[in-house]
Amino acid sequence: MLIRPENPVIVVGAGLGGLTLALALRKLDLPCVVLERSPGLSEIGAGITLWENALRVLESVGVLDRVRAIAHPTSTGVIGTSTGKVLVRASVEGASLGRLWAAHRAELQEALFGALPSGMVRFGVTCERFEEEADGVRLRLSDGSEVHAPLLVGADGIHSRVRQELFGAEPLRYAGYAAYRGICRRPEGYAGPFGEFFGRGDRFGVVELPRETLYWYAVVSQPVGTKRADDPREFLRERFAGYAFDVPRVLAATQNDAILYHELFDRPPARALHRGRVALIGDAAHPTTPNMGQGAAMAMESALVLARAVRELPSLEGALRAYQALRGPRTARVTETSRKVGRIAQLESAPLRFLRDLAFRALPERARRAQLEWLASYDASSVELTS
Repeated sequence: MLIRPENPVIVVGAGLGGLTLALALRKLDLPCVVLERSPGLSEIGAGITLWENALRVLESVGVLDRVRAIAHPTSTGVIGTSTGKVLVRASVEGASLGRLWAAHRAELQEALFGALPSGMVRFGVTCERFEEEADGVRLRLSDGSEVHAPLLVGADGIHSRVRQELFGAEPLRYAGYAAYRGICRRPEGYAGPFGEFFGRGDRFGVVELPRETLYWYAVVSQPVGTKRADDPREFLRERFAGYAFDVPRVLAATQNDAILYHELFDRPPARALHRGRVALIGDAAHPTTPNMGQGAAMAMESALVLARAVRELPSLEGALRAYQALRGPRTARVTETSRKVGRIAQLESAPLRFLRDLAFRALPERARRAQLEWLASYDASSVELTS
């Protein structure tokens, strides 16, 4: 496999997964170019939580200090109900779960981008179509030019053009709910709570970010195709008026036009994460709902595993087989578990909500931690690669 400066790996998409892959390839002395359709960095997400498994990846690719500078470390949180009842006081302290940081998603993207050499990311251009050749992939770019790559990686999100070219149009799977999200200055005197709180077909979460800011999200069950409320703050004030803690103060501190709205989708786990010399990572490969805070982490893990496989295994074919074998089952488990967690969190039936709350309170701390350890303990930098 001839990956050289004049024949680099091409990554489509400069989101968190694509940038992590570029960093990992560079760390392993594998030339890479990232193509990004937008004219500049365009991450518009609100907040993001980074568990130990994601932080290990960031450390391995050499950007942990950059991320530390824009992140807020946390160790505890609450899972409760809209009435103020605490179901779980969760803690990630201890060697088994490691660290948990929170950051502004756009600042995280900037931190990753800033660690790459100038020119490695080409803005305003993307892959329009591609075809495989005997020794690689030939790409037709949006500027009319053609380039050749030994390996093409689609990191272009849930509506991936690369995925569609590779496997054809595949429908997304609606989760049954949508999320409003925002970042605000911490209201004066606001001391929490921080965590996630369940209502009837809705929930509200608050996470601390650096510089006295908060990331909040409101998840509401509704039919697919429901449009964003004309006045999101007023809609959310009314929807969450019965919550026992001060949702209105958090909403009031957020500009209405800064409130993001997304219907939430995933896709049934893919049978294949690659075909020929074309691979997929992140939401292009395994989009998941955000209920476990693992979407970006899965993209980062996949990026590092793919880069290591390409460097450490003797053939590209073997590298992609190893990538599939390692990442397919893990990302499928996260996708399906996250979907189940969302269904449980969004319950509307009073008897079922009662049973859910009872189960949360009855579950021993040891069992709760065990449920999280399979996520947090994964180390993409050392997992064994076999072709």
